[in-house]
Amino acid sequence: MRFVPMTPQLSLLLDSSACSAGIGRTGTLMALDILLKMAHAVKKVNVYNCVSGLRKKRVKMVQEKEQYIFLYDALLEGLLCGNTIVSVSDIQKHIRHMSVRDNRTKMSGYDKEFQVLQKLSELYQIYQCKEGKKPENHEKNQYPNILPGDHWRPVLMSALSVRGTPGYINAVFVNSNSQEDAMIVTQLPTRQTLNDFWAMVWDYKCTSMVMMQRAQDLNENSFQFFPDKGETSYGFYKVRRTARTSKNGYSGSTDNVTNE
Repeated sequence: MRFVPMTPQLSLLLDSSACSAGIGRTGTLMALDILLKMAHAVKKVNVYNCVSGLRKKRVKMVQEKEQYIFLYDALLEGLLCGNTIVSVSDIQKHIRHMSVRDNRTKMSGYDKEFQVLQKLSELYQIYQCKEGKKPENHEKNQYPNILPGDHWRPVLMSALSVRGTPGYINAVFVNSNSQEDAMIVTQLPTRQTLNDFWAMVWDYKCTSMVMMQRAQDLNENSFQFFPDKGETSYGFYKVRRTARTSKNGYSGSTDNVTNE
């Protein structure tokens, strides 16, 4: 193991299957345009009927399940947020307009738009961090307001909870440009999460780690969790340093991890 000191919805649409036949992404954008116009015209929408109608005209319009899901998400965002596009030539005029406060509500245009963003965010956070909010996991979160979404959180099979269920760690999967769940982002280990951290490394076969903080800056809450030399035990795991390098502005090391 090498150790080095560790609009999504639109991307989902664009990264879906190819659209050379004009049925996947093309059909999705057509359906979204139809549904938005329908919502403004008759104050109601029916995603299923819309896609079904398109498919009667051309087979397999909206080709992937992810594209169908995207329609609901994009439609919700479009109806809640409205049209926020501003041309470059109008940006100064728009800024002045947004700065004006309503005499009745005392809110500026920025305040109103930000409230809409908060409302939209809350819709996606229903029970999203349920595991991180459990009392037994409170001490495993360095900051109570920074919790991992349950849908994106790695579960630990080598560090079970007191109930015998998969263990919890404050971490989330992150996509790369070409691969889903290619990386894991997590907080620096604490004394309460040290075994969980190495369990995650072990369970998910992490081959590289990057720490975005200097080792000398680790404090009592986020202490050094790797050996400077030789072998050190961390919970059920032994970590042995086999090499160390320093070049191009960063320090690196090679470690071997074994499970006791």
